Amino acid sequence: NTKDWVLPYSTNPVSLEHTNKNILLSLLNNAKDNICITTTYLALDDELKNALIVASKSGIKVKLIFSQEKERKRERILSRSYFYELIKEGIEVYEYKGGKMSTKLIMVDNMISLVSTNNLECSYTYKHFNAGVIVYGEGNVLMYNEKRDILNNSQIVTIKDLQKRKLNEKIRATWNKFIAIFK
Repeated sequence: NTKDWVLPYSTNPVSLEHTNKNILLSLLNNAKDNICITTTYLALDDELKNALIVASKSGIKVKLIFSQEKERKRERILSRSYFYELIKEGIEVYEYKGGKMSTKLIMVDNMISLVSTNNLECSYTYKHFNAGVIVYGEGNVLMYNEKRDILNNSQIVTIKDLQKRKLNEKIRATWNKFIAIFK
C-alpha cells in the first residue's frame, strides 16, 4: 500500500510546449529541503540558473555534480564557466572522479526523482527529443543510493580551484558559453 507513482514523458522540438523545461522548473521551484543534480555537462539559460540560485538563497541545499571526463573537453570547459557564479550563490558544485558518468538525475527532497536523457543544457531543454521518468515516493531509495554513491566519488569544487584555471581556459569558457546560446 505504497504511495509511489511513476510518470514517463517525452518531448520533441516540434511541439510548442516546452515540457522538459517546465518539468525542470517545476521540480526546482517546488523543492522544500534539498536538490541534487547529476549531469554530464551544463549550459544553463537564465531561467534555469535563476531557479537554482533562488532555491539556494531560500535555504534549500543545492548540490550539482557533473562529470569531469577528459574526452569532453569543450563541455567540461563550458560547464566550469558557470561554477563561479553558482558557488558564490551557495550552491555546492562537485566533479565526479569515479570514471565515466552519464547519469542525468535530479532528486528533490529525496522523494521525487527525474531521470532523463536531458543534460542541463539550454538547447536540450527545447531543441532536442528527450525522454524521462519522474518517480515519486519510496521507490526513490534506488535513486538515493545512486546519488549517494556518485557523491562519494566526487570532489567539491571551490572558488580557489576556479581561480587556478589558466587564462586560455577562461577565454574558451566565455566563447563556448556564447556559442551554447545559439546552438
